[in-house]
Amino acid sequence: MKRAFLVAFLVSLIPIPAPAQRTPVAAASLSGVVVREGTGEPLAGAQAILTPVTASPPANSTPVVTGKSDSLVPDASIASISGSVNGTHHVAPVSTDRDGRFVFSNLEPGLYSLQVYRNEYARQNFGQRIAGGPAAGIRLNAGQARTDIVVSMMPAGNITGVIRNNDGQPQAGVPVQLLRATFNASGQRTFQAEGNARTNDRGEYRMYWITPGRYYVCAGTASGPNRPLTPNNTATSLNEVPDQSFALTYFPGVFNPNSAAVVEVFPGTDVSGVDFVVPRQQLYSVRGRISDANTGRAPANASVSLAYRTLTGVTGAFNAGARYDASTGEFELRNVPPGLYVVQAIESGTPPVTSGEALVRVSALALQPNARVPIEISNADVNGVALQLTSGISLPGKMTVDGMALSSMPGWDRVQVQLKPTVDASFAPNLQPAQPVVQHPKPDGTFNIEGVSPGEFIVGPLTGLPQGYYVKEAHFNQADLLGKPLRIYASESGVLEILISSKSGSLSGTAVDSQMRGAGGAQVVLVPERQRERTDLYRTAASDASGRFMFRSIPPGDYRVFGWEALESYAYFDPELLRRVEPQGAPIHISESEGSVTVKVIPASR
Repeated sequence: MKRAFLVAFLVSLIPIPAPAQRTPVAAASLSGVVVREGTGEPLAGAQAILTPVTASPPANSTPVVTGKSDSLVPDASIASISGSVNGTHHVAPVSTDRDGRFVFSNLEPGLYSLQVYRNEYARQNFGQRIAGGPAAGIRLNAGQARTDIVVSMMPAGNITGVIRNNDGQPQAGVPVQLLRATFNASGQRTFQAEGNARTNDRGEYRMYWITPGRYYVCAGTASGPNRPLTPNNTATSLNEVPDQSFALTYFPGVFNPNSAAVVEVFPGTDVSGVDFVVPRQQLYSVRGRISDANTGRAPANASVSLAYRTLTGVTGAFNAGARYDASTGEFELRNVPPGLYVVQAIESGTPPVTSGEALVRVSALALQPNARVPIEISNADVNGVALQLTSGISLPGKMTVDGMALSSMPGWDRVQVQLKPTVDASFAPNLQPAQPVVQHPKPDGTFNIEGVSPGEFIVGPLTGLPQGYYVKEAHFNQADLLGKPLRIYASESGVLEILISSKSGSLSGTAVDSQMRGAGGAQVVLVPERQRERTDLYRTAASDASGRFMFRSIPPGDYRVFGWEALESYAYFDPELLRRVEPQGAPIHISESEGSVTVKVIPASR
């Protein structure tokens, strides 16, 4: 006992080291000035928002805003950016003083994204060289006091107009949208909503504080379920006729978006006179018959609905007022607004929904017998729609390389042909069938694609294709598929033939500025000279610090090389943009060898 007590006493005498003191991290600061673009006039009362991020800031950091315009000063409590936001600390927004200056103090070291707002001006992200283009992050080290930030803000513009009916009378309560055309990786045009308004009792509308640029204006009710107006478009008078429906119309009064006129908004200007006629629209019915493609008989249970796609790319399906008679196969869909739709039917093991606006899982169409038919509703009921149910087919194919077996190419077993459903096409404009399943090829190049529903698809690109190889030809039943869609009908037969070539070319070059100096960070795009619909022929690269760039695996042919200081994503697919800058592109012929070119960079235009 005494021994144990002595040990405990001796242990208590051992000094315990004090906890290590953490060296405090010196705070950083950031200051700068906000000025009017073009004049350098300091802007007082601008709100600067500094957001910590954990990685490079996203291409288009977009704070959430309240109001109808992306130029409104946001509520600081809801400001956020898309991407990886560092939530460990919050930086309070600051406002610029009479000299346009702002200061952020006591900042933790790290990466930040800076956005600046001021009423009557276009929102500006630091480092953004074009409206809607990528922004730049700001790195702050411990104890650093950065004072060189300058943010130039562009005055916003406004659009006003009057909406009338066919009798020339003002239309009240018409929803109006401001749209900007964008393009995706497949070169397909979509629209992005940039603002909205609603006509008053005089038919007048006004969309204010718009970022300068090229837009389209449409008014009316979009395709889809005949739902009441959204809360943002609720009636301003209790005496207004509720739930009105208007024909979706584009300025200057056309129903086809391909015929719509561009409305260009310049900095600090009012664009007036954007007037057009938008008639009220009636609701219509769609009638037809459903049958099995093999037996010709009506299925015991079938669900029928209308698939649609909005201008901004939102897809869905509804079956309001649906009626199906299993004894005859006849169906009816009621209360349908005018627009482009796909009538779709699927054999089901449970009784179909006959009321409400039930959404339909489009992906289920690949698993059960189904049918789809595109229709357009304008000013009358649609009758006589025939839907023959069939299951997805197995599509055979074969790949060859320079006339030899596929196994002659390195990594042949990793190559696959992709079928991508089209987004906007006359054969099936709004419905996206399920992605078919592609099997790996055999040494002789044969393969199968399972679950191919009737519809329209884009062939390619081929995945796993080695460097130096490209798709030279693609055919189905003698139809050329390069730059054109593959159309699959019910009970389709044929072989998808893919010819791969190893005889590609390459191109190196230098992007230069107006002083013939190497332009680093330029976006260089290789565009086919004639077959501009062939999106598989486009190539993009970013120039290095000295302006050098390189393209490989290019199919031989004639091209034009463009260089941009800054460009929105996939904007090079815009034929109107290419038409405007055509003379500034460098023509080049690509052969089965390496070529070189020098291209002048097109300055960023805001």
